[in-house]
Amino acid sequence: MKDQEEIKSIEFSIIDILRAFKHYIHFFYIFIPVGFIFGFIISIYLTPLYSSDILISDNNESNETSSSAIGGLASLAGIQLPQANNKSLSTLATLNSRTFLKAFIKEYDLKPKIFNDLWLEKTNSWSGEEPSDLGAVGELKKLIDIKKVEGGLVRINVSTYDPEFSLFVANEIVFFINDYMRKSAIEESENLIKFLEKEAVKSTLSDVKLRIFSLIQEHIAEKSLANVRQEFIYKVIDKAYLSDYPSYPNKLQIRLSGIILGFLLAALLSISMYFFRNKN
Repeated sequence: MKDQEEIKSIEFSIIDILRAFKHYIHFFYIFIPVGFIFGFIISIYLTPLYSSDILISDNNESNETSSSAIGGLASLAGIQLPQANNKSLSTLATLNSRTFLKAFIKEYDLKPKIFNDLWLEKTNSWSGEEPSDLGAVGELKKLIDIKKVEGGLVRINVSTYDPEFSLFVANEIVFFINDYMRKSAIEESENLIKFLEKEAVKSTLSDVKLRIFSLIQEHIAEKSLANVRQEFIYKVIDKAYLSDYPSYPNKLQIRLSGIILGFLLAALLSISMYFFRNKN
């Protein structure tokens, strides 16, 4: 009996809700269009973002055997080199580092683009105080999304207010990280060669000298490779393209959300007023 009474109570509740909707149908006629208009206005005034993404792969796999051999020889001379399996993680960390991004911004003079609302193109000057380098790095980090995908690939997605700027950053940041790491590797090789040459002069053991000279040759080879290899760290699998449509906001989704919000508000008011009047 209790179960039947509960079922009847539920049935009556549903019927009451439907009656409330019917009695206050004018709320739906008002709030649903208002919700749509509200969503329409928001979708128009939100600043659109355009995305460009580039897919890259680690280009260091071919050097793992050579790096292992060099590491073994370097240990004899008391030099600790980074392991090959950590090189990819190290490069990815460099790509996200403030030092690298600061150099990238400075190289391409990106501050006016990053802070376009503060830059006066007519006078080529700032409206007020020039933003700091760290501030520019922080803003650039908000625009760039770097993540690993299947197969050990890396996808860099850039979303900005300007589709051409998104395309430029996506493509040029890969070129710059390759050039940045290539120059760093050349400098490191040159320093190691100088150090090893000094150690070879100091050493009196012929076997150690031969191994040091072998290590020097390896570093000379690496230096030569770095000088001619443009895709030193990352190889481009799928380059970035100009976006024709904004990735944000999703105008249709915002307008539909406005309609749903209007419906829910109308339903809540209808039920509240219906039960409040019947209770009294």
